[in-house]
Amino acid sequence: KAVKARVGGDEGTFGEGRHLNPFTRQGYRPVAFWSGVLDAGPREGVFSVQLPDTFNGTLRVMALAASTDAVGVTHQASVVRSSLVLSPNAPLFVSTTDRFRAGVTVEYLPPASGAGPADVKVSIKASLGLALLGQGEVTRLIEPGAWVFVPFDIQAGEEPGVGKLSFTAVAGSERAHYEVEVPIRPISPHRITMASGAIAASSTEVPTPRRMYPFGRKLEVSVSALPLSLARGLDLFLEEYPFECTEQVVSRAVAALALSECPELGPKRIPEAVMAKVIRLLGERQNDDGSFGRFAANSFVSPLQTVHALHFLTDARARKVQGAQGILPLGLRWLEKWQPDPADGLPGLRTLAYAAYVLALNEHVPTRQLTMVREGLQRRFPEAVKGDLAAAYLAATWELLKHSKEAEALISNLTPDGVAAGPTYDCEDSTSLSARLIDILARHFPDRLATSKKDYLSPLVEAATKEPTTYSAATVIRALTSVAKAQAPSVASSIAVTQTLGDGTIMGLPMPKGLFPSASFDPGARSIRIENPGQTRAYWQVIQAGYDTSVPTEPVRAGLEIAVEYRTKDGKPEVRLGDEVDVEVKLRATGEVVDDAVVVLTLPGGFEVSRDQKPGTIPVSIAEWRPAEVQVREDRVLAFGRVGKEAQAFGAHMKAVVPGEYATPPAFVEAMYKPALHGQSRAGRIVVVPDR
Repeated sequence: KAVKARVGGDEGTFGEGRHLNPFTRQGYRPVAFWSGVLDAGPREGVFSVQLPDTFNGTLRVMALAASTDAVGVTHQASVVRSSLVLSPNAPLFVSTTDRFRAGVTVEYLPPASGAGPADVKVSIKASLGLALLGQGEVTRLIEPGAWVFVPFDIQAGEEPGVGKLSFTAVAGSERAHYEVEVPIRPISPHRITMASGAIAASSTEVPTPRRMYPFGRKLEVSVSALPLSLARGLDLFLEEYPFECTEQVVSRAVAALALSECPELGPKRIPEAVMAKVIRLLGERQNDDGSFGRFAANSFVSPLQTVHALHFLTDARARKVQGAQGILPLGLRWLEKWQPDPADGLPGLRTLAYAAYVLALNEHVPTRQLTMVREGLQRRFPEAVKGDLAAAYLAATWELLKHSKEAEALISNLTPDGVAAGPTYDCEDSTSLSARLIDILARHFPDRLATSKKDYLSPLVEAATKEPTTYSAATVIRALTSVAKAQAPSVASSIAVTQTLGDGTIMGLPMPKGLFPSASFDPGARSIRIENPGQTRAYWQVIQAGYDTSVPTEPVRAGLEIAVEYRTKDGKPEVRLGDEVDVEVKLRATGEVVDDAVVVLTLPGGFEVSRDQKPGTIPVSIAEWRPAEVQVREDRVLAFGRVGKEAQAFGAHMKAVVPGEYATPPAFVEAMYKPALHGQSRAGRIVVVPDR
């Protein structure tokens, strides 16, 4: 059975998300039909519609007819109802090994008046990862116009997927049937781990220790003479990243647009759905002055992220992406006027130099910006002229303006390692600084990149091994594609790849021919060995992505700490069906303060989350944490904000709707632009008892 993926924003545009429910129910068919335009004549015609067996209610049929000299409209309503009406009650989602009490309400509505009670046989079948505990068929005597609720105990299996419950009620010749799908999610979050490197005349052994569920699992090794092959894992990371601030949405699109120019590795053409979504979101988030808010059109603006978005829109317009031209002019007007806060120091001047570069790409002459950056560097940061990325943007801008002498003087002393040592702010890190320099070299100074004895590509190889951020992943992919276009393609020969299985057996992994060969390895492999006897450098990458079968039971504290407490409104020790439960999430930074943190609170099965999660409405036991943004999804709450060193807490609200014993998945907190800083709470269990 095919299982569709759900991603950040609860849409299916970019692939499944690491911290979002990856399993979704098959939606019930809507009772809404459109025939299209039919030809009508003097003879009677019939238009047939198959109604789903779950439908009970009023059906309204409307028709409109038109000819050259007349118009006719009519409508008629009819009640469609079975004698047996079924209303199932099951969790919206469960975790592996959860136990719960599903049930069905059976209403008996005989068509004839004066009918007596009926013996109704009610049965259930559980399949696709769900198992029935106990009796699966009962008979109930139901009076006309009355209803009964029939419960059944169900156990979720150990494999994630989408289970199915089939309810059937039979009374004499009358029969009703209803199917419900219940997503079974893993307790562990989706993770992507990558190992990358470059070898020549040597070999390397890469451990592959993770054991994962089959659903959503990706096990891949690739080896190529082109460094662009390292973009595979970074692109996968961006596709599956579940959050959608403006930078993250733009970074996905930057990678998709760049890789569409390399059809051997990426899509054969520009992915229209990805572009349409990012253009729509940027249009919604653009302020009147041309800047972009982080989650909406408001005053929460990051200048660096706005320039990043305008750089993407510039490339998109050049590639004739529909809609880019409509947003870009207002943004360029913002670029013309913006100037950094002096308190932002060197990173602020760097962003202004980046803004000048984007203006020059759009055939503007950024005289004011160039003057401000040059004077600011000479007066406040004289050493940065020879070592910061700001000088690279100045050089690229001068090159675009045909001032090659000034450009060469600025670019000659810059190296990836040198610019990576510069101060960062906002979404920048050392990886993105060096990647942006390499992109500039490949685009505007390709001869320097080709003839230099310096190893400019090592930072990109390193970046493909580190846990990335969305911004660093996008800048590395853009740099890799620029290098690929600037270099002649080559093929590494005589590469041997083997895998060592759990029992020690060594098996070969044949690699297909081509510029970017890759192969899947065995789920039980404990290591991958790559041998390159030739002198041509080969770039390798091993990707493991999916849901680990091991359940996290202990908390994780890596610079951030998080804990979760569930409590009923009246302080009762047990949770009963219908009880309202407050969830208190406590968090703090154990080291440096984190400005851009995301908190993921995943609900246990058997509960529904309140859609109204306003800060301050749920009492907490310590100082309240007020996130900048809260997003409520079907099975979890996401919160974004600054996490300080003092312990703070925020509350969420949920309601028990199905009895059972459920896993409480661990809550997760992460610094979005420093992923090494993260924390995870302890997993546990919660019991919802039936109401008396």
